[in-house]
Amino acid sequence: MCSSAGEDAPLSSSVSFTLPGSDPVESEVITETLEPEFQLTKTVSLTATDAAITTLLVSPLAISLFEVTGTDKAAIGSASLDLSPLLETASIEQWLPLTPASLPEDPTAPPLLAEVLISIDASSVGQPAPSALLTEDDFEESAVLEMTLAAMTQLPPRWTDGITAEEAHPFTYTATISFPVLDGTPPVDFATGRLVVPPPPEPAEPAEDGEDATPLPEVEPMRIEWEGSVVRQFVGPVGMAALRAALEEGSPVAAFKVSRVLKNSEGTIDSNAAKYAAIASAAPTALLGTDVLTAE
Repeated sequence: MCSSAGEDAPLSSSVSFTLPGSDPVESEVITETLEPEFQLTKTVSLTATDAAITTLLVSPLAISLFEVTGTDKAAIGSASLDLSPLLETASIEQWLPLTPASLPEDPTAPPLLAEVLISIDASSVGQPAPSALLTEDDFEESAVLEMTLAAMTQLPPRWTDGITAEEAHPFTYTATISFPVLDGTPPVDFATGRLVVPPPPEPAEPAEDGEDATPLPEVEPMRIEWEGSVVRQFVGPVGMAALRAALEEGSPVAAFKVSRVLKNSEGTIDSNAAKYAAIASAAPTALLGTDVLTAE
């Protein structure tokens, strides 16, 4: 590591980390060393429900390193660690490079080359020896669903009447996905969908004498896009059995609701929000096929 006072100057530092579903914990300050040993530990209890494991999958361990000078504390760098290996392995031990909290004012200053060593053990209640969160059989019968929401097309005319630019449109759109066949699985929100207003088509060239008139270009319809919206959901053996049974019956496994939200809701109430909502359901039976991993 490197102190703000110079490359070889003594450094007093502390570290904090945050585990999913828990408050941050911070170490004591280790004074005047460039190789501190923080020995910071925390035990977190986790009931291995689908919802809790989903939180573990989507919320990496967050680590922050600070330089401490008197009563002042300044961030030096940060790192994160994916915890999904704990589903099938009992321990993780890894050196993580820190990303600098800010660029140095002096472009000739040495880069931050600090690393932190993280060690995590998982164990079951009553079994002190480390063990994975899932048994081998449960791991094989589980899955992680990755859902991407791209766009909503064929919008009702009253959703787009009079709209000429997205910037002037006062709403964004939230899509909520629920899973009626997966007990205990909370709904998932895709927020800040925006209305895409395509540019008007170029005017047609005038026809020459004796030539057919150039057909008018097709007007591209408006749509709502959720750019980069991806959600991951863990489904354990019980949920997977219910999911397969519903798909084999052709029953919907996911329900969608799209509603509009005021961009600036301060002092304003959208009294017509219920009139501008849409619902749909999905039964991606293609997933029942052998080696089929995706469905649209």
